[in-house]
Amino acid sequence: MTYPVGEPRPDRTVLVRVFAALTAVPVVTSAVLLWSFPDPPQALWPAYLFAWLGQGALILAAVVAAEPPAAFAAVPAVGEFRAPVRPLLAAMPALWGAVVCLYALHPGERLAGLAPAWLALEGAFALTAARLFAAATVVSLSARGVTVRGLFRTLVYAWDDLPDLPVTVVRGGARREMVMFTVAGRRPLRLAYAGVDSRFLAYAIAYYRWRPEFRAAIGTPDEHRRLYAELMTAYAVSAGARRFGDAVR
Repeated sequence: MTYPVGEPRPDRTVLVRVFAALTAVPVVTSAVLLWSFPDPPQALWPAYLFAWLGQGALILAAVVAAEPPAAFAAVPAVGEFRAPVRPLLAAMPALWGAVVCLYALHPGERLAGLAPAWLALEGAFALTAARLFAAATVVSLSARGVTVRGLFRTLVYAWDDLPDLPVTVVRGGARREMVMFTVAGRRPLRLAYAGVDSRFLAYAIAYYRWRPEFRAAIGTPDEHRRLYAELMTAYAVSAGARRFGDAVR
């Protein structure tokens, strides 16, 4: 989906959590099938073919997926710019769980003793979905600082407590880039699930670190438009710079 240049995107936190919660369906179904039905009905065996087709479709979707937009979700009510999880990514654990569930319907998988492996995979998908559900908004910017959400904890970093260069864009998997968020005395955090262009997110964090006069306006659509124009200008001036702090200091 495309967004008007410079405009904030809709906040789809609820949609992300719905997709993540749907992972429970294939997980529970797989457990029931594998432990309660040692010999699945023959009518269900063609599902094995659909599992292969589904697996190929998911791999193709992951490869050709467009880069996330250079836009935050602006939430004026709480004064935040949010970088939510992409809905497509949130749906992946449920879709992969469905593929594994279809594989489990084939009798050959039971004879090969692969039931524990399928259940372990479903458990991994369930944990991933729980992580996405708990941290539907990966990172948010507000007047008080940067909030990073995880499965078991939420970390809040005040702007003035951040180092001079708090962010770096690094190469991630599948030819993607991700933001490495560094705070003195702590282990670097990779913001891998944020559904915002990596460089835009990195530049925004560095920008507000060095421009405290604009922090109070965070969360408003007007400030998002101004920020976008400012960052695009700075990036054009420092084309190829790996750290936005090098351009704004």
